[in-house]
Amino acid sequence: MALASVVLIVLGIAIIVGAIVLTRSRASHEAVPLPVRMPEASHSLTEVVFDEEVPDVVDDLPGEVAVAEAVAPPSWPQRVHRTNGALDDEARLRLINDLGMLRATWCVPILERAAEEEVSPELHAAALAALAKCRRPGAASAANGHVQAPVPEKIE
Repeated sequence: MALASVVLIVLGIAIIVGAIVLTRSRASHEAVPLPVRMPEASHSLTEVVFDEEVPDVVDDLPGEVAVAEAVAPPSWPQRVHRTNGALDDEARLRLINDLGMLRATWCVPILERAAEEEVSPELHAAALAALAKCRRPGAASAANGHVQAPVPEKIE
């Protein structure tokens, strides 16, 4: 019985180490561009003649077109989770919820930054809720070493 549990533990560790090695080796490879094949140009050009008059659409277009700026990914996850790329919305939401559950004092500045930077209403609301949990008196858990002393009542 003890031998079987030792074998299972060793097997589990081997699987975890293998997954970490594979993940790192996949992430370390640079992307290789695929070769692009260009279609052969047609040697004979044919002119197309329309029976009906085509309206001049160019006059209807505005002179300038507004192009939306690309939104930069938020920088607050870098304080907790070191990644090569930006985290997606789902991963950032999990990270916000985890920080709210920790309720440690070091989580407060990170959640404040998350509330400032998140443009998604769902993520912004989650950051505010997690921040409220961390700021609540007596909210810190004893497990993370940041237990806040209870506020004594005033004696009259």
